[in-house]
Amino acid sequence: MPPYFRNLSEREVVSAFLRLGFERAGRGRGPHEKYVHDELGLTVHIPRHRGTIPQGTVLRMVRRSGVTDDEFLMALDGNVPERFR
Repeated sequence: MPPYFRNLSEREVVSAFLRLGFERAGRGRGPHEKYVHDELGLTVHIPRHRGTIPQGTVLRMVRRSGVTDDEFLMALDGNVPERFR
């Protein structure tokens, strides 16, 4: 697992995906919310749990969403990668 991923709060993860242009598309399955990026055709399901989301789960969400690790880390830092502008 890449050493630069860490446990993140739900708020941090949602904020990063919102910066990347994802929008909430309603409830997912169970205690998860679905976010989509209509222009790029990308989807991610974010768990709505108390506490932090484990780093392995964060990594799996990022990779399944179609966003690169570097793009997600830029969004966590408050920057928007070129592809999402």
